[in-house]
Amino acid sequence: MFRFTIRDVLWLTVVVAMGVGWWLEFRRSPTRQLEFRAAALESAIKGHGYTVEHSTPFTVKVWNANSVVEISREGSSQDADPFGPGEQVAEGDPFAPR
Repeated sequence: MFRFTIRDVLWLTVVVAMGVGWWLEFRRSPTRQLEFRAAALESAIKGHGYTVEHSTPFTVKVWNANSVVEISREGSSQDADPFGPGEQVAEGDPFAPR
């Protein structure tokens, strides 16, 4: 009924191997792992009065009525202190002290 040559089987093997390789690389991607960790953090502390925002895979901002913490692991001149220089409040933050 079907007749496959060795060449057809080799091409099919190459295509399947590349697809599996890309899928495994996607599963092990550091960005995907960071997104998972940020989502886990969000679900763990969201019910305790905190709000979590992760605008990029390498930035996480956590705040409540009393404090704001922003953690960024992107390359910057502030690599020595992941919480930034001193207390900074974003403009328009509804939880900012008055």
